Amino acid sequence: MLSTVGFNRLDLFRTERDHEGKRKYLHPKVPPAVLQEVYGAILWSLGLGRLQNPVR
Repeated sequence: MLSTVGFNRLDLFRTERDHEGKRKYLHPKVPPAVLQEVYGAILWSLGLGRLQNPVR
């Protein structure tokens, strides 16, 4: 299922607090190869898989 949201509605992943009591946040990053797979899956789910570059 696809859904669109505004960045202003998203929230960061909270973790523990630091020694001063301030919140700490995770900043996960998706490797480019995995992101390409996600883009390909989205294209296929929309019936546009033929637009995806062939794997070499």
